[in-house]
Amino acid sequence: MIWALIRKDAGLLRTYLRSAIFATVACYLVSLTMVGIMIYYDDENAKNGASRALLICKGGSSCGFVATYFFAALLVGSVFTLERSDRSAEFLACLPPTRMQNLFSKLTVALGATMMMIFVHLLFAWLAHMFRPFVRVNSVQLSEESLTSVLYAQNFVAIIVSVVGGALAVSAWLKSNGVPILCGLLMPAFVASIVSLIGWIFEVPSEGDAFVIRYATSSLVFGVTLGYLGCYWFLTRCEP
Repeated sequence: MIWALIRKDAGLLRTYLRSAIFATVACYLVSLTMVGIMIYYDDENAKNGASRALLICKGGSSCGFVATYFFAALLVGSVFTLERSDRSAEFLACLPPTRMQNLFSKLTVALGATMMMIFVHLLFAWLAHMFRPFVRVNSVQLSEESLTSVLYAQNFVAIIVSVVGGALAVSAWLKSNGVPILCGLLMPAFVASIVSLIGWIFEVPSEGDAFVIRYATSSLVFGVTLGYLGCYWFLTRCEP
């Protein structure tokens, strides 16, 4: 029964899922094209395979982080609301699957797709680091400092968690996916404002990695809390 529900929810989001796959592949195809056509170096050492592979992985993963941010809000903000908008949720409420089973299925599809996108882009960011020892040029674009750091990767994951939590909490109540998607996209800015405001009130220094760590921690807390509340509200709703 669970597998049937997962296939049903995957079909519900099939347009968004296909778009996410296309966007993921496109990030690296665009990066490949940019590296192959528009980037030239005076130093011949920078034209070897390792240098180009590093730039492709770096450019594709950076672009992919932005795509993941958008599709996380799109998928999670739509997984509840699309069924309410076409009123199929009312029919599904009369079927044997419990509300918990429906929730598990929807989260499996939406969060599974989001986690796969995160994994792919973090993998290519890691591959960029693996190619760096084989690059003998110390240009700005090929330097170790220009690559995705562990702190940046953690911050990216924390931002996605806040996006998912914000979209999930709002979509648990609404029939249209527009507002949940918007709330998910605005969650990182909201968290940043809260962290900055608290730092200003208590005169806490907000510079460098200290702010990034506080921001990542706050994003995780907000995301997990709102995600839990969204699941709770979905399970306790009287209406589908």
